[in-house]
Amino acid sequence: MRERFRKAKVKNPEQFEEMYVGNREWFWLKKPTPSKISSVVQKLKSLFQTSWLELNIETFSQVFAVGDIHGCRDLLQNMHKKILESSQNVEGKKLLIYLGDYIDRGPDIKETIQTLIDFQPENFKQVFLLGNHEQMLLEFISGSKNSPYIWLGNGGLETFKSYGIDLSKYIDDSTMELYHDK
Repeated sequence: MRERFRKAKVKNPEQFEEMYVGNREWFWLKKPTPSKISSVVQKLKSLFQTSWLELNIETFSQVFAVGDIHGCRDLLQNMHKKILESSQNVEGKKLLIYLGDYIDRGPDIKETIQTLIDFQPENFKQVFLLGNHEQMLLEFISGSKNSPYIWLGNGGLETFKSYGIDLSKYIDDSTMELYHDK
């Protein structure tokens, strides 16, 4: 971890704690202070260029961020468990930010979405951002040109499959074009 932080020019990598869940690596600030949290929030805010974080960050005793879930319900549940364990003896309101990419690729997309809906821990404010995979889904739904191929090629087929939809009957075998009855 330290080597990657050095390469990324992260100042004070000792401020971060790491955890492995499955084959993913997660990091969070150790002993977050309002100024550390505010700094991270400002970086996220500038990254997403949105006002979703117009919160008084000093009102939160802990901040967690989870991203790139991609339909991996078991990993998400494990992460939720770790978050709850980490916060059980910490008083005050906590902030849980989901950074998007809930769908596509993983084995349990429908169940992952339901897990996100059902997870309602006490004293947590939850913020859900759209990731690029949700954006591709929205473009697919809106009928944007080429969007079916972009989204389906990036995990959209797995999302359909998770919801019990078989797209093979809508694909022309000779041209590989996607079609539908009007």
